[in-house]
Amino acid sequence: VQGAAAASAAGSSGQPAAQLLLEVQHPHRIMWASMGWLELTGYRLNETLGNTLALYQGASTDAAAIAQLLRAAAAGGPSASAVVCHYTRTGRRFQHVLKLEPLRDGSSTDASFILATCALLYPAPGEFAPSPLTPDQLAQDGPSVDKGP
Repeated sequence: VQGAAAASAAGSSGQPAAQLLLEVQHPHRIMWASMGWLELTGYRLNETLGNTLALYQGASTDAAAIAQLLRAAAAGGPSASAVVCHYTRTGRRFQHVLKLEPLRDGSSTDASFILATCALLYPAPGEFAPSPLTPDQLAQDGPSVDKGP
């Protein structure tokens, strides 16, 4: 599977890359989440997998911009990006630049999408409090939260 976002999503701050792997087909369920994404959002892996990006949406989220981003990627474009406001598990708002890039299998068919946070805009990266859960806790099963359709 190929895709430049997979290799370039780690920020210059040295923080783990915040990435999701999404299904190509609507509703674009989450198939995989990086530890950086789990730390950024505070959700556990079992709460994330199988959900959609709706899990991270709130009052300030522009759902239309996210839908447009997904449509652009599904149309076979090379990549698409947007500034998006999402929310952590505790309800804290953050704004970031998301880049969505298709990952292709050997037949050049889109196998999945990789979604990467390219830049954390608000709050500033040094001001953002990461999840209070340890990486081991984030990877473990915990109480499930299902906000997705």
